[in-house]
Amino acid sequence: MQIRSVVWLGILLFVTSISALADGQTRLLGEKFIFTSEYLKGERVIDIYIPQDIDVSPIALPTVYVLDSNVLFDVVVSTLKLRWERGLAPKAVIVGVRARDAHERFGFAVPLKRLFGDAVVFSQSKPEVFDNFMRKELIPYIENLTNVNDYRAIIGLSPTSTNVIYDYLNESPLFSAHIAMAADFLATSSFNHSETSLKKLLVRKAKQSEGRFLYLSLASEDRDNEPERAVPFVELQKDKSLRQFGLHAIIHDETEHYEHASVAIIQAMSTLFPMSLWRPNYPLLREKPEMSLTFLTQFHQALEQKYKFNIRPFTHGYWTQNSVIGHIEYLVNAQHWHQAVSVSQWLSEKIPQVPKAYYLEALALQQLGKYKQALQAVNTGLSLKATLTDEDRAKLKQLKASLTDAAQLP
Repeated sequence: MQIRSVVWLGILLFVTSISALADGQTRLLGEKFIFTSEYLKGERVIDIYIPQDIDVSPIALPTVYVLDSNVLFDVVVSTLKLRWERGLAPKAVIVGVRARDAHERFGFAVPLKRLFGDAVVFSQSKPEVFDNFMRKELIPYIENLTNVNDYRAIIGLSPTSTNVIYDYLNESPLFSAHIAMAADFLATSSFNHSETSLKKLLVRKAKQSEGRFLYLSLASEDRDNEPERAVPFVELQKDKSLRQFGLHAIIHDETEHYEHASVAIIQAMSTLFPMSLWRPNYPLLREKPEMSLTFLTQFHQALEQKYKFNIRPFTHGYWTQNSVIGHIEYLVNAQHWHQAVSVSQWLSEKIPQVPKAYYLEALALQQLGKYKQALQAVNTGLSLKATLTDEDRAKLKQLKASLTDAAQLP
């Protein structure tokens, strides 16, 4: 296993905006590099998107691996970026694996029987080779490269969805969340030479796998062309008890086999990270501001217990007051000084590199007459060179001047 160009590797380890690449090409929604694999016997193009503020918090990020990255990578990145800006998903490192050609996609797919007759599709393919590539080469490399945790999701489309299912059924799966789109093979009677139908294998595994997530999707075009392919989807949809085991099967109306991926990704992410779990009830909290710290602490503890990794609080996003910073601003404006201080300090413990948190804390401390503590918060905010904007700097400096006068400090 090798990476072409050692120079940019060091840069990628320490910054999030990758400017020096293996082949010098920049993507709008990420970067790419060339990865040489012993298992795949050659070079592969790997796409990667690292959130710009990865160094703002010591909290490690989950990873989303995207197969068929040639067509899916930008869709996944843009979908997640929008959810991040609204606080509806955890920020994540996104890694895409490109296939060299269609033949390669089939060569690593999982053997399965056709719907009719005994013929086996992908009979000569070797999914275990691709599994070794992920397990022993790519994932260890990415985890050494940047600050990620053990929570991983994988996304596949059509033949690469078989690789998603392959991992889901593995005794030692690499991923916590599995998204298999255009999974028109679900009706097969034999998956990877098993004598048990794939549907039964998945239901059995779901009931045995605590905390796992599997999203299966089918395009309505595939249902209409071959109704038999939709039968297991309909059966799984009827059994609503399977949702408590993280098993979801959806047929997307008015969609084509490959095109439906854009709809499926949005729905899968909404199911994996539902708004009801990811957005605190800030309107209710504004009615009970004294509960702010307790509520937010318990809210994030519940999230972390469900997903089994540390969650970064949603500080602020695109046109939303439904954020921690937005709530602290409300507390300050409503003159709930003590609550504003406690929530600001809680946020700074979680994410130390947010200048506005220190600014709002200092404003509240100033109103409480605690000038020295307020000045300390201001100085901390001003020291955050990596994340300090011109607006932050100006506000903090102005506040510092008033605090110095009030405290009669030199």
